[in-house]
Formats: sequence, C-alpha cells, structure tokens
Amino acid sequence: MPHLDERQRRLAIGAEARSLGHGGNRLVARAAGVQEGTVSRGVAELESGQDPLGRVPYPRDRSDAARAACIEVMRRHLGERS
Repeated sequence: MPHLDERQRRLAIGAEARSLGHGGNRLVARAAGVQEGTVSRGVAELESGQDPLGRVPYPRDRSDAARAACIEVMRRHLGERS
C-alpha cells in the first residue's frame, strides 16, 4: 500500500483485522509485516468513530531530501550533456 499515508494504512489493516474477527490482529500484523499494536490502533481508530479524513502532517524532511537528490541527479545528467 505505498500510495497510502501512515494513518490510511493503519485504518486499512485495522478494517481487515476487524473483518477477520478473533485473532485477526495477529494474522494481519504478520501478513502486513507490522506490529500488532499498529493493527490494534487502527481497529481502535475505526471503532472510535473518528473522521478518517483528518489532516496529515507534511513530511518536510523526506521531501527536502528527495528534492535535493533530484537536483543532484539533474546536475549530473546536464553535466554529462555539456
């Protein structure tokens, strides 16, 4: 689920675990490669009735690193063409 943010992934795996019933948290955690606590939090968020479309923090540190890496690749590429 690479196109989902952290909260969306937690809600999706929580929904799957809830649909499986007893033992679902453990099964989903193993299948998804996450800790059972992550699945439990997802189930709890679903059961709380919270609005699932809340604001998600912008990951500045990752985007800045990605931007810097892209600029470096472009510089190398343009340097090879000159």
